[in-house]
Amino acid sequence: MTELLIVFVVNDNVQLMDIAGPADVFSEANTLYGQPIYRSILVAPQKTIRSSCGFVMQADYCLEDINALSIDRLLVAGAPNAARSVPAQGVIQWLSHTAPQARRFTKLWPTITTVAGMVASVGLLAVAMKSLPLGTVYTVWTGIGGVGAFVVGVMFLGEMLSFTKILAAGFILCGLILMKMGK
Repeated sequence: MTELLIVFVVNDNVQLMDIAGPADVFSEANTLYGQPIYRSILVAPQKTIRSSCGFVMQADYCLEDINALSIDRLLVAGAPNAARSVPAQGVIQWLSHTAPQARRFTKLWPTITTVAGMVASVGLLAVAMKSLPLGTVYTVWTGIGGVGAFVVGVMFLGEMLSFTKILAAGFILCGLILMKMGK
């Protein structure tokens, strides 16, 4: 399997947890999968970056050294007071050119779909809370989300289907039914 390239775009004053948290998730996925499926790299306007806590980091590549067509996931790491800071020269131009070419860059339509789903989700949650106690509603809601994510992963994102995954989803569904019956 070809490794998927995860590019973290960082700037001076970057918050370390915005890099470390997601990078650890991809690293753990590699461990659980048993082989490298994700390769995370740091990309910055210059090779040396100073984080918001003062640590100095070395970027793997400078912005101009990255081929946009090879990027699978493009993540822009945040910074404290990012709204008031000015990105380094060329970052905005690079992102506006590169981001649309990355394979997993969020386009407008998925964003609109996500917002519509969130609004519907909150509305349905409010309706459910009228007839069920909060603990039951929360359990049912997270169970539906887990099974829904599993179904979307298998049907649309190419996730492998296995007996264990089907069994786990079945147990979640049984738990949801029992929670509703125990009302």
